[in-house]
Amino acid sequence: MGADVLRFLKNPFKIFSLSREDLDQLIHAGNHSHYLSRHRANIMIERVRIVAAAFSALTFLWIGLDYIAFDPETWETLAYMRLVSTAIFLGLAWRWNVENSLGLGFVMLVVLMINPPVFYVASHFLLQGQEQSGLASIIATVYTMLPYIIIAGLSIFPLTALEATLFALPILVMTVVTPQLAGSGTIAQSLATVWILALILGIYLLAGMSQLHSMISLVHRASKDPLTNLLTRRTGAEIIDLYFRVSVLHNTPFSVIFFDLDHFKSINDNFGHEAGDEALRGAAQKLHEYLRRSDIIVRWGGEEMVAVLPNTDAKGIKLILDRVLKDWLGERPDDKPLTASIGVAERISDDIDDWPDLVEKADERMYAAKKTGRARAIIMDDEVMLSAIAADTGSSR
Repeated sequence: MGADVLRFLKNPFKIFSLSREDLDQLIHAGNHSHYLSRHRANIMIERVRIVAAAFSALTFLWIGLDYIAFDPETWETLAYMRLVSTAIFLGLAWRWNVENSLGLGFVMLVVLMINPPVFYVASHFLLQGQEQSGLASIIATVYTMLPYIIIAGLSIFPLTALEATLFALPILVMTVVTPQLAGSGTIAQSLATVWILALILGIYLLAGMSQLHSMISLVHRASKDPLTNLLTRRTGAEIIDLYFRVSVLHNTPFSVIFFDLDHFKSINDNFGHEAGDEALRGAAQKLHEYLRRSDIIVRWGGEEMVAVLPNTDAKGIKLILDRVLKDWLGERPDDKPLTASIGVAERISDDIDDWPDLVEKADERMYAAKKTGRARAIIMDDEVMLSAIAADTGSSR
């Protein structure tokens, strides 16, 4: 994170040179891929655990300082609160046997961030009217600085600008309201505090967006095929595994379509590898046009691509394939349609219990389509869907 902040400080305007899509991803999570969300969740949960472990020790040891600094009644109240907080921190630091998700990460972060505001509010009411000196005065001052610590602490988490703002707003409101209710501050003092917090928040938002942008770039490079901009096989396998388990949990249909471009080798042999690369990019673009935004396309290897379609049954598959078989995947360098041999499998219809078997079944049907003439699709129950275009079966693959 420190390197990201330094890069931002060296070039604070770099963030404004991003594309609209990049800025959207930094401002809100609506366009984040499942792979990015999963990566964010893992990082967020791991950082919550690390911070919670450190805070559990610090919070417990602080009981001794409170004992030295405050009267017995104040110390007992603070000690009770610190013991509860320590237990909460230990619970957050514990590695429970649960699956990481972004929702879980946000819940853990909310629980983590609750404790400092509680001590901030409690300190105003507990210490109201007390004359503090020495260690007690130092600790009381630390309590008044908790809002700054909270907002600064948010910078270690990969949050979008909207998420960070939603976390920070309650803290800003608390900073204004609490001193007024406790009678320990003036409106002018509260507004001055809010002004400083707002400046800190602004710096954090820009630095945090820079951190998130670095993460998005790294995830994109690791998960996307540089030629077609499709997901890599490794990333695709992770997403298929996730979608398959969700499908089993909710008993919803889940389909995969295996595409193998027909006679692709002849494009490279006769027109060169640049023409082959262009054909692959065009095929990937056409598949994006045929599929829904929620569907995933994976470059499985070479000229093979796998489309991942959650909540899609045989009827939905046929609608998609009707469009594919009509217009195909672009054109070959000789202006002929770029056709494909297609195999389809669906979890429920094919009674498949694990995702590798699902992909293998689609792969088998794809090879069957290739052997029986190409430019066709074989779907569930080995039903064949033909195209009006006849494949040139005389060419080599």
